[in-house]
Amino acid sequence: MAARLLGLDVGTSVIKAVVFDLDGVEVAVAAVAVDVRSPRPGWAEQDMEAVWFAAARSISSVLAEIDDPGEIAAVGVAGQGDGAWMIDADGAPVAPAPLWSDGRATHAIERWLDAGTLSRLFERGGTVLWPGSQAALLAWFGEHVPAVLERATTVLCSKDWVRYRLTGTIGTDETDGSIPFMDLAARSIDDGQLDLLGLTDHRDRLPPVSPAHAVVGEVSADAASATGLRAGTPVVAGLLDVAANAVGVGAIE
Repeated sequence: MAARLLGLDVGTSVIKAVVFDLDGVEVAVAAVAVDVRSPRPGWAEQDMEAVWFAAARSISSVLAEIDDPGEIAAVGVAGQGDGAWMIDADGAPVAPAPLWSDGRATHAIERWLDAGTLSRLFERGGTVLWPGSQAALLAWFGEHVPAVLERATTVLCSKDWVRYRLTGTIGTDETDGSIPFMDLAARSIDDGQLDLLGLTDHRDRLPPVSPAHAVVGEVSADAASATGLRAGTPVVAGLLDVAANAVGVGAIE
């Protein structure tokens, strides 16, 4: 049996599943569109369950194009970064996920800009924030709908949510985790940045951080039933789509 790899891209408007051989040659591809909703001007959000269903459907569709789904030796998930994909203690979404392109938290950014907070944050962590960044959205939920935020035990990015549904393990990687709460040299969460933004109370909502290539779980029985993947298939942490692009084209040196 020839081992193959499955890559999943949780895009903003399309979720793509691609099977590669071990030389990086594309074997099969499938894509499923997902909706972005705008219930108010400037908002952009997605139904988290709808995103998972689309991801599962794209995987099952691409597996139908190859001879044996058991050939898949490992799975990696990349995706749109930032936003706030929040789940409760049972792993269920607490609200539609505002995306990287969401503008509801503009006033938080303006407030931090006027106070010089964004400049100090950049000096400390190298990150420039915008309304769709996780920090700004956490501030917005805390100010406008605290009851929703109180139900959330973890805030993820899109690929982390799909990875959770594949494996049942909660976490993120260093690329998504670096915006904006990480000490890049230490590769760990920087409590000083949380304090600078007034978000220290949300420290426990941040997931564990792993290297993008680390195996962090296996396809669960439920996910195997939903996707056609073999239960027990290794799944790596994955990474932000922009970083995945850089790696994919070899722009790493």
